[in-house]
Amino acid sequence: DQSTVTTTSFNLKAGSTVIPGAISWNGNQAIFTPSADLTENTVYTATITTAVTDAHGVALATNKVWSFTTEGIAPTVVEPTVPANGATGVLLNSAIKANFSEAMNQSTVTTTRFNVKAGRTAVAGAITWSGNQAIFTPAADLAENTVYTATITTAVTDTHGVALAANKVWSFTTEATAPTVVEPTVP
Repeated sequence: DQSTVTTTSFNLKAGSTVIPGAISWNGNQAIFTPSADLTENTVYTATITTAVTDAHGVALATNKVWSFTTEGIAPTVVEPTVPANGATGVLLNSAIKANFSEAMNQSTVTTTRFNVKAGRTAVAGAITWSGNQAIFTPAADLAENTVYTATITTAVTDTHGVALAANKVWSFTTEATAPTVVEPTVP
């Protein structure tokens, strides 16, 4: 009896939160369609209660309950990075910035997981945040005319615990400062 299948007798919940939606039919198949997208990486429980009856008024013998977990959509680093990949003439006092596609678990973004290196030598620094942007600020000016590689590893996660899809790696070269004559000159 399709009239007994309502959003009360066929419901979807995330924990104790009821998800709004609508019921439609395809033959004998009842379809619950949520009013909005489900949240990623979340456990949902669907229930069809004994309030549902067949065409003769016979109720389900027991509630039918099942659970599923939505996929976790992997976060990414959104281009452009600062400095951009391949940039040259980068100022020695530059901060290195990466914008993420979504809110990140900031405690997972450490200087070992978002690092900057000249060759194999790690640059000391600290990470701060501005919205979804992680900012690596070196403890001292970068060396001149040097290639640096910034890496953000898959050990960083979003607020749902989903890891970065792949390591993000980019390189840039700092400026070469011109020599100057220091005063006083000797005649």
